[in-house]
Amino acid sequence: MLKINYERRLVMKEVSSKSLNDDELALLDNLLLEYANEESDEGIFTLSELDGYLTAIISSPMLIQPSTWIPAIWDNDLPEWENEQEMAMFFDLLFRHYNSIIMMLQTGLEYYSPCFEYSNFTDGDYPIVDDWCFGYMRGVKLADWQNLPTKLQPYLKLIEDQTHLHSSLDDYVSPSLQEQNELADRLIEAAVKIYRYFR
Repeated sequence: MLKINYERRLVMKEVSSKSLNDDELALLDNLLLEYANEESDEGIFTLSELDGYLTAIISSPMLIQPSTWIPAIWDNDLPEWENEQEMAMFFDLLFRHYNSIIMMLQTGLEYYSPCFEYSNFTDGDYPIVDDWCFGYMRGVKLADWQNLPTKLQPYLKLIEDQTHLHSSLDDYVSPSLQEQNELADRLIEAAVKIYRYFR
C-alpha cells in the first residue's frame, strides 16, 4: 500500500465544475466504502452520507478548510491508497461533487437534488433519507454550529430528528411513500434555507 503525503494535497485546487454522472457517482460511492475507516463509527461510508456531510460543510456559518473536513471523512485516520492514480481519481470526484452541490444550492429549491438513497416500491421509488441526515449532522458537529438563528432551528431539528428516529421508537412504523416524499421535500427546503441564510 502506498501512503500519500496529504499535507501537500489538502489545498483545494481548480477542478472541473461538471457534475458527476451516474457511473461517476457509483465510483465515488465504491471508493468511499473501499477506503472507509471500519474501526470508527464517525467516518463517512456512503455517497448519501457524504452528500449530506458536504452540504453541511458548504452551508456552515464559518468557512471550514479542506484540511479539516477532508480527514474527517475517515475520522482523521487517513487511508493508505493503492496508488496515486486512485487517490487523484477520488479527489477529482470529491471536489467536482462538492462544487456541484454549491451550484445547486445557489440556484435554489428548483434545482437542488440531494443524493438520497431509494428503494423500489410497487408504486414508486421510496426515498431513504437517514444516511444523508447522518452525514449532514456530522458536518454540523465538525463545524461546531452554535447559536443558530431562531428561524433556522426548526430546519436543523428536522434534519437531526431523522438521525435517531428509528432507535428512539420501539413501535416505529415506516411512513407511506407519499409521507416519505413529503419528508424528502421538507429536507430539501431545510438544506436550501440554511445555506441561503448564510450566503
